[in-house]
Amino acid sequence: MSLQLARWDSGGILLTYWCNAACADCYENSSPRKNSILPVEDAKEYLRELRQLGCTGPRFHFAGGEPFYNYRHLIDCFEVAQEEGMLPLGKLETNAFWCTNDELVRERLTEIERFGIVELLVSSDVFHQEFVPMKGRKDEKISRTCERD
Repeated sequence: MSLQLARWDSGGILLTYWCNAACADCYENSSPRKNSILPVEDAKEYLRELRQLGCTGPRFHFAGGEPFYNYRHLIDCFEVAQEEGMLPLGKLETNAFWCTNDELVRERLTEIERFGIVELLVSSDVFHQEFVPMKGRKDEKISRTCERD
């Protein structure tokens, strides 16, 4: 008897295990103590393999750790996804620790918008709020920035 495996139609790549938070419920065990970043060359290879397995950009996402940890690396990975025909990506995950002022939020969201992100997912549950308090309402900075456009 042979086993038939289903084809993949969605997936994601962890760009880093580094995260400013060390949430008790983190299934990736990310934390500030983890400094590993996925080399861009590896991301390119994985994107190519995922595409060959039938995963397309809208059914795919970048995550971490915290993908905004090394912003230049995140942009490099988007550019590789573009080269590999994997754009637009379905989603990008963040805990919004980097949303320190409206200007920075606008600058980064404008830059990643060119890659056609469908969803920006902001983790703000009780576990994340221990490390990224909503004081100053980072989610409101993102909303305010998006509403101006």
